[in-house]
Amino acid sequence: MPNTTTAHIEAITSSDKLNRAIEIATKASAGIIGIRCPPTEIFRVVETIQLSSVSSGSKFRLWSQIMGWGIYEQESSDVILQQLSSNDEPTFNPIKPTSVSRNMMYNQAFEQMPGYRDDDKEFDGERNQSFPDDCFYVMLDVHHYFEDSGFQAYLRRQAQRSYELEQRLFIVMPDTVEIPDSIAPFFHLIDYEYPGEAELSQLLELMIGAIEDENERPDLSAGEVRQISLTGLGMTKTAFENAVALSLTDWFQDNHVESGDEPPPFLHIVRWIRNYKMEVLRKTEVLELQESIPVEDIGGLQNYKSWMDVRKRTYEPEAIARGITPSRGVLVAGIPGTGKSLIAKAAGSQLGVPVVRFDIGRVFGSFIGQSEGRMRSVLKLLDAMSPCVLMVDEIDKGFAGMDGGGGNDSGTSARVFGTFLTWMQERKQKERPIFLVFTANRVQGLPPELMRPGRLDERFAVNAPNADEREEIICIHAKKRNLKISKNDIPALVQATEKLVGAEIESLIEQCLIHAYQEDTDKLSLAHFMQEKSILRPISVAFKDNFDAIIEWTTKHARAASAEPSALVAAKAASVNKTRTIRIRKAGIPRNRLN
Repeated sequence: MPNTTTAHIEAITSSDKLNRAIEIATKASAGIIGIRCPPTEIFRVVETIQLSSVSSGSKFRLWSQIMGWGIYEQESSDVILQQLSSNDEPTFNPIKPTSVSRNMMYNQAFEQMPGYRDDDKEFDGERNQSFPDDCFYVMLDVHHYFEDSGFQAYLRRQAQRSYELEQRLFIVMPDTVEIPDSIAPFFHLIDYEYPGEAELSQLLELMIGAIEDENERPDLSAGEVRQISLTGLGMTKTAFENAVALSLTDWFQDNHVESGDEPPPFLHIVRWIRNYKMEVLRKTEVLELQESIPVEDIGGLQNYKSWMDVRKRTYEPEAIARGITPSRGVLVAGIPGTGKSLIAKAAGSQLGVPVVRFDIGRVFGSFIGQSEGRMRSVLKLLDAMSPCVLMVDEIDKGFAGMDGGGGNDSGTSARVFGTFLTWMQERKQKERPIFLVFTANRVQGLPPELMRPGRLDERFAVNAPNADEREEIICIHAKKRNLKISKNDIPALVQATEKLVGAEIESLIEQCLIHAYQEDTDKLSLAHFMQEKSILRPISVAFKDNFDAIIEWTTKHARAASAEPSALVAAKAASVNKTRTIRIRKAGIPRNRLN
């Protein structure tokens, strides 16, 4: 490959880790070996088990609902290693066995295995040869039967046989599967990991190196290969291969072949991977990739911005090398419409990492164990996507009431919440840094253990903007819409927006843009602004009780994100002081005692 890609990267791949875990489990006679993996990687796992069986000198059998038992004639380990080193097509193909024994039901599948019945005479010689004792038996699709009492009995008996015989039973299942408590003790569980940056770099180099014509291979620098691999973090090998293959095919057909030009393929590949990744995340129905925004698009919040300027340096490799733990994240609480979600999106641009939105409400499923399995799968995917910003919007709705017992769903919410808390506490932040941004409106119902130091670094209060912040917000939104504002009008605009939140100010600017379009001008009209303001009913008025309760909590329990108290808080404080003064005077206390 010309000039371009990284030198060979020595890295332990996910398949290497799986092979090591299988070797330990089989030598230890660890009962039933359950391997959980993303659905797209099931056959990669099967191939790894098959290679392990060859290395140990054991036979290999594979069962699925479509095929029954597949019987495979295997090459020696020396032949297979030679095939791998020369990039020859391997002889093992999981969907093309040498022969099959068609028994579709799981009970028939177990009954064919040697030693299942006490009387071995029930098996003829041919069957004993087809299903030897010294064999790796792999079963797919059987997790659907986990709740079946008959299947549970089969598994318990098979677990005991694995201690007595050389046969090993592997059950490969999707990573969302929960194993019932009644059979969990018989399983030794192995989780197949997502590929890391180095592994994806190797995969990319192999794919580009496989292009027959060397002159047609994209010329990628080492830095570009690394950036492509970082973009692919959180994808399975299959998904990454598909995205790269699609990008290269599109590049050859449209940009390279038809136009006759030689455009740099780097951005083309990155764009394809990002779009493919967004589709993959969207299919989870829980995670969604968000576009980062510049921090300059957020008006005010100077205290938060200053804090973030310091904490973002903790993500630098030099800081981590000196033993500094990357910042874990923040809780941003306050009234609606004050830019809490924008803070999460801006954190992505500040740290230079992708932003992933986590919809906790979609984790909960209708089937027993589904919610817990989905949460575990999502957290595993997030670890694979690090470094990133994890944005959990309105966490008060997802985990509200956890401090009072966890709701009325037979403990499902409490278990899901506990899994999330454990992940926050025990994850290796230095190795897989994730910056958490939780946003909340009604924070009174959130459990304190969610917000304590060690899980988050700080709590910020975001309330109604003060005069300086309102001016900045007005100018930002006008500039984004190419609306010009007269300097003479700014004081009036700032005064008119008192007690309004950022979202309400943006809405007024939007209405002024419509008026400007109708009048074919690029100037913001103060008259139109005041007209729209007169018909707006601010949330501070419409929901005053809720509004005041949120301000009261955030003022007491969180650090102000703004450099000074908001005008609304100051006005409320002045009103309280005035009321107290009147009551003191009515009590007959002399004026000179008020000081």
